[in-house]
Amino acid sequence: MNYKKVLLFGSTGGIGSHLKELLVNKNYKIFCPTRKELDFNSQDCSILLEDIITQQLPDVIINASGILGNNDTNYESIFNINFKSNWDIVNYYKKYGSAKPVKIIMIGSSAYKSGRKNYILYASSKSALFSMFQGASELFESSNVMLGLINPSKVDTKMISSFNLNSSELKNPRDVANSIVYFFENMTKSDHIDIK
Repeated sequence: MNYKKVLLFGSTGGIGSHLKELLVNKNYKIFCPTRKELDFNSQDCSILLEDIITQQLPDVIINASGILGNNDTNYESIFNINFKSNWDIVNYYKKYGSAKPVKIIMIGSSAYKSGRKNYILYASSKSALFSMFQGASELFESSNVMLGLINPSKVDTKMISSFNLNSSELKNPRDVANSIVYFFENMTKSDHIDIK
């Protein structure tokens, strides 16, 4: 097996921590920047991100960073993490291209289809992410860059613990992580999946 290099953002979160463990067990070489190394809410995020990608030259980038927030949360924080972080990754390859094949995997949400009254900004950021994925997939159609978008329904993480949902309504984050890895390992073109 070739030891492919994975750049993983959000490796300490509910899905990200399971992704990190799974990738290590599958012998991927992974690099997980900390928030201190790259804060998606910082002014110089785009420059730092470009430096990290240029230094690492990954085969796969997975952005598992995410924030739920609510209608009172600063909308820039929600859009910076849920949308702009992904756009900055895509924009790097739009500007510089890639001499080797690279897969960019973004984590959306089933909320992209419909807003919720208490989480308008969250759902809006995920809708924007879906639209960006569609347009960017066409942009990279004949290049070395493939995009993947995974939209899971509610996942049993700290992020949605305030919902007080029945556990039978929630996806296991380890199962979602397994689905993400299976998805990108088998991608042959830009694509998206909804995990219901």
